[in-house]
Amino acid sequence: MSLLKRNNRNRNRKGRDRPSNNYRETSNSIYSYHNLRDSSDSNRRVNKFRLVNKPYQLFAKMEFMKKPLAIILLFIIIVLLYGLTYVSARPNIIILDNNNALSGLYGNIFGSELSKFIDKQLSRSIFNHNKLTINTISITKEISDHFSQFNNVEVSVPIIGTKLNIYVSDSDPSVEVIYNNVKYIVNNNGVTIFRDYNYKSINQLQLPIINQASLSPVVGQNILSSEQVSFINNVFEQLKLKNITVKYFTITNSGTELNAYINNEPYYVKFDLEQNNPQLQAGDYLAAINYLNHQKITPKQYIDVRVEGRVFYK
Repeated sequence: MSLLKRNNRNRNRKGRDRPSNNYRETSNSIYSYHNLRDSSDSNRRVNKFRLVNKPYQLFAKMEFMKKPLAIILLFIIIVLLYGLTYVSARPNIIILDNNNALSGLYGNIFGSELSKFIDKQLSRSIFNHNKLTINTISITKEISDHFSQFNNVEVSVPIIGTKLNIYVSDSDPSVEVIYNNVKYIVNNNGVTIFRDYNYKSINQLQLPIINQASLSPVVGQNILSSEQVSFINNVFEQLKLKNITVKYFTITNSGTELNAYINNEPYYVKFDLEQNNPQLQAGDYLAAINYLNHQKITPKQYIDVRVEGRVFYK
């Protein structure tokens, strides 16, 4: 009986040459449910994951596409708002003429100057070019202060359009002043409104003329008081009703005496500007010349009606 010899081949091996005790056959010899699963099942799960996440991927893609569109829409809205609220430098000037004979006259004289002035005022601030931020009260005051020849100024912002609407109520031309052979027009407030005119509409008004070397008219400034203008026009109209034409008036340096030079007469008439009774003084003069004509007397120098109820002549 022979003894089985112990196999010592493995004992002499060292390190990585020695087989591991956990050595397994390469073949799957053990039953496993995992081994029975079809590999297509794993593919289906991956595809299912992709299908589940596809809407999110599409949504993310759509959000990316929305950003440029939103920016474009926002830009369009901003442009539209800017266009709707923008105020241009050239306004619409509406002259409210009190006298039909002067229709369009103020627009011709002041239109260009007023447009330039408003352009200058609007350019002072970027807020003046926007309907929401423009200060119409301040602009109205600046126009009224600069153009004192206007009776009333109103500035309005249009709902549609870019031009400001400026409504100007003109003052009636009341007196013509000749200074150094230059003609000036003075309104009913005594303010010089323009000079060097050559308009038929003005000539048709047949305004009373003041030929005065001592006066120095400046456009936009007072040269007479409103009371003086009213007095002169009252005397002028009272005499005109009796077919008596005043060639021109003069005012003394003291500003209290008004001299009326009558057409085709060698004398002038002295009126007192400080007394607010032009009709009474004009009536005294009419009564005096009626008496003098009956007496066949013609004064050579003047007729003085400055003292109420008394007339002097020379």
